[in-house]
Amino acid sequence: MSDHAPAPSAHHHWLRRVILSVVVSIIAYAIWVFYSDADRVTAALARMQVWQFALVLALSLLNYLLRFLRWQLYLRHFGHAIPWPTSLAYYVAGFALTTTPGKAGEAIRSFFLHRHGVRYTASIAALFAERILDMLVMVLLSTLALLFFPEYRWLFLLTALIVVVFMFALRHVGRLRRQGDADSASRLRRALHHALNMMEMSGALMRGPLLPISIVLGLLAWGAEGLGFALLVPFVGGEIDVAAGISIYSASVLVGALSFIPGGLGGTEAVMSLLLTASGVDLAISVAAILLCRLATLWFAVVIGGLVMGALALRNDHEHGETHEAS
Repeated sequence: MSDHAPAPSAHHHWLRRVILSVVVSIIAYAIWVFYSDADRVTAALARMQVWQFALVLALSLLNYLLRFLRWQLYLRHFGHAIPWPTSLAYYVAGFALTTTPGKAGEAIRSFFLHRHGVRYTASIAALFAERILDMLVMVLLSTLALLFFPEYRWLFLLTALIVVVFMFALRHVGRLRRQGDADSASRLRRALHHALNMMEMSGALMRGPLLPISIVLGLLAWGAEGLGFALLVPFVGGEIDVAAGISIYSASVLVGALSFIPGGLGGTEAVMSLLLTASGVDLAISVAAILLCRLATLWFAVVIGGLVMGALALRNDHEHGETHEAS
């Protein structure tokens, strides 16, 4: 991406997409509940107590904060010390666009950070590295499934191989970029140059002491959400091993991410249902746990991000209004 990309002129574009994804999801969830015995699913949902759901939400918040800490380390690596309250607002605002393919909409953070002198290539590289390392962490957490679901071992191993190969390629992409520097006259070659430069910067975040720190933070962050899912199953009347619950959550989110379906909608829920059923959890209880999980993770993040995005938009409009009056 060029460092001269224009800032978004209006926020109603992302708002329409979020509203559409919410409406489609509600319809899909309603159909799913209906065909899974609505009465039994509702009864399972009714078992959830307020404090229990609050605990799951707290684990999701811990996930967001740990990932934000990793994000700050990435920005500092590129030489940018953004005040944490401001950077946190930008980071959380990106959650409003979580339901875009591959979470690509979270790149909206780049437009906010550009006002503080952060180049688009740097922030996009940080986002790209974040996605890759999240997938690596999900693979690591999903390996627990090898103990509980040996029939799916080939799938987890294949996914792990893909992620590891991709990380290796990123770490060495600089050689390819330098080979292309000599001849970058055409628009296509310039675009390729920018893309390779961004990937090389992402690879820089996966070397040295920053890599193990990032992996540990990722394991703690996604492990917290996985724990929340593992707790939800008994909260609605089912039984599952905590390690199995974390593994099921991680494997499901990983499949959803690799599908590039917005928010992993459909794919994530399907894998969760399949693995929970394979673990002996009743279908109605599985559906209830999955619905609550997605509400406490995906949609909780979208709501918080939307609120922060709206606040930033109002502040931006106010600042533009003052500038216009002053001129």
